[in-house]
Amino acid sequence: KQKLTVLYGSQTGQAEEIATQIHEDAVFNGYDVDLHCLKDAGKKFDISQITCAVFVCSTTGDGDPPENARKFLRTLSRKTLSKDHLSHLKYALLGLGDSNYSTFCGGPKKLERVLINLGAKQIHHSGFADDGTDMELVVEPWLEELWPALKKYFSNQDCEILNDKPEENSTKDENSDFAKLDKNVDCGQNKSVENLSKEIKNIEIMVTYKSKNDINTTTLQKSILLQESSLSLVELTLPPLFPLYLETFASNEVRPAIQHYQNDCPFPIASGSRTSGLIRKASVLTREDAVKRTIEICMEVENREQYMPGDAIAVCCKNPAQEVEWLINRLDLNEKADESLQLKVSVEAKKKSVPSFIPNIFTIREVFTSCLDIRAVVKKPLLRCLVEFTSDPGEKRQLEELCSRQGGDEYMKRIRENFISIIDIIAAFQSCKPTLEVLLQHLPRLQPRRYSVANYGSEFISFVFNVVHFPNEPSHLPDRKGICTGYLESLVEPMIKQKQVDPISISIFPTKSNDFALPGNLKTPIVMIGPGTGVSPFIGFLQQRREQIHSRTACNIGPAWLFFGCRHKERDFLFQSELESFIDGVLTKLCVAFSRDKVTENEPKYVQDSLTLHKNDIVKLLLEDKAVFFVCGDARNMAKDVRNCLINLIAIETNCDEDAAREKFSVVLAEKRYKEDIWT
Repeated sequence: KQKLTVLYGSQTGQAEEIATQIHEDAVFNGYDVDLHCLKDAGKKFDISQITCAVFVCSTTGDGDPPENARKFLRTLSRKTLSKDHLSHLKYALLGLGDSNYSTFCGGPKKLERVLINLGAKQIHHSGFADDGTDMELVVEPWLEELWPALKKYFSNQDCEILNDKPEENSTKDENSDFAKLDKNVDCGQNKSVENLSKEIKNIEIMVTYKSKNDINTTTLQKSILLQESSLSLVELTLPPLFPLYLETFASNEVRPAIQHYQNDCPFPIASGSRTSGLIRKASVLTREDAVKRTIEICMEVENREQYMPGDAIAVCCKNPAQEVEWLINRLDLNEKADESLQLKVSVEAKKKSVPSFIPNIFTIREVFTSCLDIRAVVKKPLLRCLVEFTSDPGEKRQLEELCSRQGGDEYMKRIRENFISIIDIIAAFQSCKPTLEVLLQHLPRLQPRRYSVANYGSEFISFVFNVVHFPNEPSHLPDRKGICTGYLESLVEPMIKQKQVDPISISIFPTKSNDFALPGNLKTPIVMIGPGTGVSPFIGFLQQRREQIHSRTACNIGPAWLFFGCRHKERDFLFQSELESFIDGVLTKLCVAFSRDKVTENEPKYVQDSLTLHKNDIVKLLLEDKAVFFVCGDARNMAKDVRNCLINLIAIETNCDEDAAREKFSVVLAEKRYKEDIWT
């Protein structure tokens, strides 16, 4: 067999998940393939002995490589290594990053520079996926084109290799094509998925339809999924159908009295073990007529001292009970929803394993509630599998269009842009009825949500969140809230209304630090920018700063500025009284903007306006006084706008053009004086 090695560096688990998918696909394609984390270099693999590798690497912080890739990079960056140290290595690289941060894909691009400097050669253009827009825009076509590139390499080891210079984009190779069958393949329900998979192996399917049957009446009758597409009469090329390898069976073992969340399987973002937090108090920080409802939770935790201002806790959430119940009913799993089951890998499967986050003994209700992300956007491999579990010809055809090569635009427009989940699919397509095993194999793990610690010096820790409420849309079931914010709100609502109830236990764990913390020296100036709930970590910063000031006898203390913004002063000015109390010696300047209140011409609406009003002071703090800037909040708009605003202010105050201003701002980034804690 042809030898292939898949290597990954991952901070939150995304790169590891993609690398695992590549590994599974490689096994299916007949390669002799190994999968390793870059931190295991020298232990489980020797890069000097590998001739063909696929790298998947993410980015953390502001362009840094993930923690589990840093030693690998340091080792290969030694000046003692010759320039042909990796001349034997042919590679493909997929990088993950977020353009909302100042440095995009810095980690994987550094990895590529190291590989090329040591003589490694590309066999497939490098892809750099952007979580700030949509990773799948790059990931899916890159993976699609990986296999023809590998096939070409292994079929002719002396074939022309791509230029040494790394690609800075991820444009698809329009000349790449797929193997096709010369005849139509019966994809009907009369063949099992496993048998059909064995029959077609790794060959793509050509499907031709001359007409489309009418769609049956469905629960979501106006779903975007049911709209006529431009592919009605187009000959389709379907991706390979990967076999199902998971099997469930009734368990005769006694179910443990205490069920650990997701089998106590650790999360990549964790910096400590999972534990219980006892919610002692919950309060609403906004008025009833505010656009968003903001809740503060105060919680008792073990090892309180390990949670510092700027740190974040992760909350292990659960799917909404009503959606879990709907899914169980829709798949006719009611009778065995609470029976004890176990999971095993079919005897035919090679190099497969049971997902480690699924308990050894579980119930259907448990995995749908706590283990699987039933709201995840469906990916093409799942859509391809659902084709085999759909009986209506018209519905089958529409699913084929969405997962076909020709349907890339339709998939993006209908599925990804509308965040279509498995629930939305089977609510629209009534003849689609996948098995439990299909969902166990294809649905991703339900992920925790991170929240900034919003206090310091108390026996409790607090965190703040906006309750996310999605508007009713024809493509989704109604009355949806954010998975975690809806979960937390439902837990604490009795506490909010009754004022006094018993403590509520939730599952939490500490997360890895992103260096979002106060400078060690009080002389260092700081500027904090946090509209909305982005102000929450700065409450902890200022409480800690107040304690540090009171414990000092010297008076040489650097300035501290805070820029806050909200919609209405009277409705959603979070922590107003406490923020105003910091002005007495802790906070040098508090600048607040209200975007929906009537303001005069000179009053700011957004934090960028406040920064502009103080442009002289801000640029001096940034360039001359070496202040540390902290930005917390929304990534898609606010973070980019603030960054561009600062660059513009540099240009104005130093009388230079935009390129020169960006160069000056890049120095601030290099000095690690611009720190972001942002989310999408």
